[in-house]
Amino acid sequence: MSFFYSLKKVSPHHWLALLVAFMSILFLILYTYDVRFSKAATGEFTFVQTDWSGGLDGGVYPAHQLNRTGWTTYSAQDQGVATTTAGQLKIKGDTASSTTDTTDAQFAGTHSQTAVSSNGIVLDFSTPPSWTTTSVDTTVYTTGRAGQKMMDVPDANTIFFHYGDNIGTNSFLGKSTDGGATFSTSTLSAGGSGDPTISAIDANNLFTVSMNFDGVSLYSIKAGKSTDGGSNWSFTTLSSPIGCCHGDISTHDFDLNTVFTAYVENTGTSKNLVFGKTTDAGSSWATSSIANSNAFYGTSVFGVSSSVIYIPYYIYDGSTYSLSVAKSSNGGSSWTITALDSNIESFYGSSVYAADSNNIFISYYHGTNADLKLAKSTNGGSAWATSTIDSAGDRGIWSSLAATDSNTVYISYYDSTNNNLRFASTTNGGSSWDISNITSATPNANAANTSIHALDSNHIYIGYINGAAPRTLKLAKYVGEYNTSGTYTSEIIDAGDFTDWGNVSWNSTIPTGTSVSSVKIRTGSIDMSDATAFSSCDAITSGNDISSNSCVDDGDRYIQYEVALSTTDASATPSLDDITINFQTFSTEATLTFSPFDSTDSANTINSISWTENLPSGTDTKFQMRTAPDSSGSPGTWSDWCGPDNGGSGCSTSTFFTDPNGGETADGVFSDGTDDQWVQTKVTMARTAGSQTPTLSDLTLSYTLTIPSFSDIASTTAETSATITWSTDKQSSSKVVFGPSSSYGSTTPEFDVGTRVTSHEVLLPGILSCSRYHFSVVSRDASANSATSTNNTFVTTGCPGGATIISQTQESITAAGGGTVELLTDSVGMAITVPANFAESDATFQLKKLDKTTVISSLSSPTGLLSIGDHIYDIKALSDTTTTITSFDESITVTFTYSDSDVSGYQESSLQIYRHDGSDWQALTGCSVDTAANTVTCTTTAFSTFGLFGEEEETTTTTATAGGGGGGGALPGTFEKPLGPFGITINSGAKVTNSGIVTLDLKAGSNTDRVVLSDKPNLSGASLINYKPNILWALCQVQTGIVELSGCAEGLYTIYAQFYTKFFQPSDIFSATIEYSKSGIARLEPKPATTPLTPASITAPAQTAISTQIPSEVTPATAAPVLNPDPLDLYRGIYSESVLELQEYLVEKNTGPAARDLAEEAPTTFFGSLTESALAEFQKANGIMPSNGYYGPLTRKFIGR
Repeated sequence: MSFFYSLKKVSPHHWLALLVAFMSILFLILYTYDVRFSKAATGEFTFVQTDWSGGLDGGVYPAHQLNRTGWTTYSAQDQGVATTTAGQLKIKGDTASSTTDTTDAQFAGTHSQTAVSSNGIVLDFSTPPSWTTTSVDTTVYTTGRAGQKMMDVPDANTIFFHYGDNIGTNSFLGKSTDGGATFSTSTLSAGGSGDPTISAIDANNLFTVSMNFDGVSLYSIKAGKSTDGGSNWSFTTLSSPIGCCHGDISTHDFDLNTVFTAYVENTGTSKNLVFGKTTDAGSSWATSSIANSNAFYGTSVFGVSSSVIYIPYYIYDGSTYSLSVAKSSNGGSSWTITALDSNIESFYGSSVYAADSNNIFISYYHGTNADLKLAKSTNGGSAWATSTIDSAGDRGIWSSLAATDSNTVYISYYDSTNNNLRFASTTNGGSSWDISNITSATPNANAANTSIHALDSNHIYIGYINGAAPRTLKLAKYVGEYNTSGTYTSEIIDAGDFTDWGNVSWNSTIPTGTSVSSVKIRTGSIDMSDATAFSSCDAITSGNDISSNSCVDDGDRYIQYEVALSTTDASATPSLDDITINFQTFSTEATLTFSPFDSTDSANTINSISWTENLPSGTDTKFQMRTAPDSSGSPGTWSDWCGPDNGGSGCSTSTFFTDPNGGETADGVFSDGTDDQWVQTKVTMARTAGSQTPTLSDLTLSYTLTIPSFSDIASTTAETSATITWSTDKQSSSKVVFGPSSSYGSTTPEFDVGTRVTSHEVLLPGILSCSRYHFSVVSRDASANSATSTNNTFVTTGCPGGATIISQTQESITAAGGGTVELLTDSVGMAITVPANFAESDATFQLKKLDKTTVISSLSSPTGLLSIGDHIYDIKALSDTTTTITSFDESITVTFTYSDSDVSGYQESSLQIYRHDGSDWQALTGCSVDTAANTVTCTTTAFSTFGLFGEEEETTTTTATAGGGGGGGALPGTFEKPLGPFGITINSGAKVTNSGIVTLDLKAGSNTDRVVLSDKPNLSGASLINYKPNILWALCQVQTGIVELSGCAEGLYTIYAQFYTKFFQPSDIFSATIEYSKSGIARLEPKPATTPLTPASITAPAQTAISTQIPSEVTPATAAPVLNPDPLDLYRGIYSESVLELQEYLVEKNTGPAARDLAEEAPTTFFGSLTESALAEFQKANGIMPSNGYYGPLTRKFIGR
């Protein structure tokens, strides 16, 4: 009805425009209605990939919205696809590569009379290993000797012994080159038969150390060296001849240059434990003393490296022996001694072996219990543990230890109880042992000075001396007989792509009488089914190119080799240690499969693909795609791989996309809106040959996505909140983005995510009253497809008095630049000019023209002034959604432009812009009136409600009389009584209060301007004050005017009020009563309300001289002021010395611009508008409420006057 009512008031020439507008609205309504039943809104999107350097996706896939760009991984690739360079997907060029077999796992092909050992491929045994015994020298004298390491075995064919006859006679070299089947002996050195030891680096390089005696009384240590397998020797003396003797010698070689020895030097009065070392292959030796004592025995030495050396030894304290180990970590420069065992009654030497840098083993004889024991460290000698290996009888004499790794350890020793040569082995690092007698080596009396060496688990050698005369040097060996020949055929090796074959090389160990008979190679294209039989292939030579071999074809992908081994010595086998095949691969065709892309909805449609390519001559690229529905967040069952649309039913699996510009559309099965949530593409790149390759720079997938569609967007506002509602055509979530401008700036959380809805409602709490906001609604369906509406606006309620907004405008202004905002209709209205640096932040400035009648009814007008035209505005500066700028750093210029009709009947020069500060109207400063331009311009540093006010023109009424002449008159309303109804209540009508401060609730008519309040019925001592609906009142106060709440007597208190117009016409006197009780509990009945008192019925108050003018701060001499010699309350319109004191106080405090305006006028004794504004400014700054410019008990108490 209001719409059609408004039409009646429209002038005829506006009818056509209104009709067009009405039809447009009707069209929009019908359009909105139609959309609600149409197909869901759609959006065209693309997925673009330009980089494949991220590798395989690992099952993590890109999705719409999240990864439409920037994806770098893929699902699968041929080995021939090069992906490492961003923006370049291509076929790899020729790639040099090789394959090597060297470990047991790699030699996992087919064995025929061959086997895998730690050394590589060897012949298998025809006869399993067992112990056999051979004599080395049967003419060793009765008192013959041997050292701690009298035997060394560099390979399965070569065995060396260094042994001696009686001290002072010769030492001898025993040598076998047939695995111990036969030995030759030769004299090594005259006089060097004391504790002889030997280290064999290989079959040629030998080192010996022994004690030498001159046949009379002098002894020395002599080292020998041979580089031709013992045929020729050179000797070096390590220690000069001294008295007595030397002994307990041991040696160990680390490499060809570095050899260690340890021995005891006995001077006859003391013994030194001596360490000797050569680092130049025996050309020179250096010796140093490890420790000095009277009793060192049973040494052994082992070098883990050229720096780390271990030497175990016994020491005698006069009653028992103890075992210690010396360790050096700096090549023998210094030593650390660790005690291993003690209380040993007798000893027979020690033997040390390091399997690696951590695992060190020492075997020794503990004579107290006649046991074979083991000391072991697993942390490089930092800590040691001892254990008993064999304790049944007298066992462990003359032990020797060897290891092939940290788990496999062997020990030889003599069992004197049963006269057996025994053998102990472990495969778990000594946790348990297998012990047996070597029955073939049963000695005739004892087995002295055993020396053990293990090449591997199938080649173990023990040297020992048969102790009864005639003493015999013997060898016990654990070996088997090998097959005379065998072959090994490798597994089929996949080079990964088309291949150009290069050279093949291998390393082998070939003992005497053995050979790697042949190595053959063959290749195949698909598998080895098309390969030539090995029997038809030619043998190859290590290091040669195989591409010209009759059984090898370049371009084949697969390769296989065959190795033939043979031996004429049943105790020796050749070994193929490793084999390496070199080749180059190239691809003629390679395929990469892209990661599946989640378009988030099976109803989506796939449109096309396009790409950027570079195709040199002889190269090509082609694509296929497939789709799948969703299955719990992963692709469901995939369709076939298909090419472009074939125009028929089903898709073509044999065609490909070949147009890089996207001119080929996807097949209909991918664009029917069903089962197409996941889409995947693959590219096949091809070349005819050579190094040219196609290059793919990017791929773009185009698809159409269904998104939510909006209707019925609406807002319902309150003072500090708004509720936004809308509908969508599909289940989706709810969110609102909003703010003071269309840039928004704030967003709500996303609601309705768990259970999505079609009817949406979102509350926007905590926003500003009487403010305009922009908003858009956002909804996202379960597939994360999001839609955002166009911009909408709403205005919150809470404008003064609930006023409606007539018109409005806004501008976003930067703090750095400033700007202007205008709200004009036919050049009438208002504008603000905002300077640069008005605040620290940018702001949205909102100008709203308000309904004047509602605002003035709520806020009234400034005293003595009337509202001009309809110029009532609300101005705000919003720095964000919930914050207004309350005070500006620079003054804002406010300009009101009025029409001539607006000021008809008013004094144009009196026009003034006022701002309502929440309590009262305050005149703006720095104002000017331009009557020619019809503008009033002022400045302000704060915003709220603004109005234009002025005074009515004075009118004179002339009454004609019979004789002529003139008469006088009065201003309109001069003698008009205050309009009612009137009333006064206390604390909203409460009967009792426990506070000495109460609120007077006053009610009066529209022309009431002042009020007199008193606690005396005749209003004695009271003064006129500005009328306000609510005024604080102190029930009792002391003479100084400071409220003394504790001094109020309990009882009834009555307050009297009389209301006045601005022309000082009074109303009757009205009253209200309240009981003051400290407990807050009423005890007395208030007096019944009396009828209003008339001015004639009470004694006139002491202060009755009332002026009909309100003076300015500087009162003209003609003014008739209200006299108030020294009142307790101060207010506008009175003279008092106390006013002067108050003014000086406010100027001193300098709270703000109002105080500075007061200072410019110079304080007087008159309380005018400047004093009132300055006091209100002070009250507001200090939290005194209400901040109305009235100096009463609350302000008086705060100031302390």
